[in-house]
Formats: sequence, C-alpha cells, structure tokens
Amino acid sequence: MSERKENEFDVFEALLDTLEKNNQILQEGDIVVISTKYISNSQGRLIDLSNVKTSKEGEEVSKKFQIRPEIAEVILRESDKIFGGITGFVITSADNIMAPNAGIDKS
Repeated sequence: MSERKENEFDVFEALLDTLEKNNQILQEGDIVVISTKYISNSQGRLIDLSNVKTSKEGEEVSKKFQIRPEIAEVILRESDKIFGGITGFVITSADNIMAPNAGIDKS
C-alpha cells in the first residue's frame, strides 16, 4: 500500500462519511455523480503555482494565449500535444483526450 500525499483522501470513505452524517443510505438504482475536480483533489493533484519554474516554451505559450506563465508551464507538462488555442485557452491532447488547458483548472 502506497503512502498518501498530504492533501489526498479516499473518495469512497468521504462519500460514506457524508452519507452517514446526513442520515442517508444509498439504495439500489441510486446514481452518484462525482466531479473530476473532486477526484483530482482526492488524488492530491494540487499545484502551488508559486513553486512552478517557467521554461522558455512556457513563456511563449503564455504570451501567445494570454495566460499566466506558471499555468502555461503546467499545461505544457501535462500535455502530449498542443493543437492551438484562443485567448485564455490552449487546446491540447493529454493521454489521447483532447481537452482545453490539458484539463488544468485554475481553481
């Protein structure tokens, strides 16, 4: 069993705790929807942008698409390919999934 990062938590345990605290019980046929942001948070996939060192390529992407250099750098690190973009968004492919900003969320 691997160690958890400081911000990681078990989504299943959190769901069970929340259900219990609210006196709720899942029943057959219930559907539970969990956002990808919540899953990312549970995996500790949070980045302190003040610790990101921007490369020359990150600076270029930042200027071209008018996004913060640190965010551009993280997008580059998470992307397999950049297709282009518009102001504020870079169209990328990451793990064979096309996504704006490689799925990086500023919040």
